[in-house]
Amino acid sequence: FEAASQLEELSKLNEHNTIFQVIQYVDREYRSRLQLQDLARHFHMNATYLGQLFKKHAGKPFKEYLNDKRIEEAKLLLKRSGMKVSEIALHVGFPNADYFIHKFKLTTGILPSNYKNHVESKQR
Repeated sequence: FEAASQLEELSKLNEHNTIFQVIQYVDREYRSRLQLQDLARHFHMNATYLGQLFKKHAGKPFKEYLNDKRIEEAKLLLKRSGMKVSEIALHVGFPNADYFIHKFKLTTGILPSNYKNHVESKQR
C-alpha cells in the first residue's frame, strides 16, 4: 500500500512536471505553428489527455492560451515598434493579418490599429 501511494505521488509529480514543461515550451515557441497534436507527439502524450491537463494547469484551453500569449506579445510590439499590423500578426505566430485582427478585437475589444493609435496618443 505504501509503495502504491508513493508511486501515485510520483506519477502526479511527473505529470505536473511534464505539463510545466509543455507550458514553458508554448511560452517559448508561441511564434511557430503550434498544434496540440504536435505538442502531444513531442512530449509523448495522448493529445486529448494533454488538452485536459493543459486546461487544468493553465486555467484555459490550449488554443485560447496560445492566442492570449500571442495577443500579449502583439500589444508590446504595437506599443514599442514601428511594425505594421500585418507584420506583427506574422511575427507573433498568426497565419494571417485578418485572423489576427479578428482575434485581437475579440480579446481586447478594439482593433490593433486603434490600440496602436491610442497608445501613441497617450505617449505624446
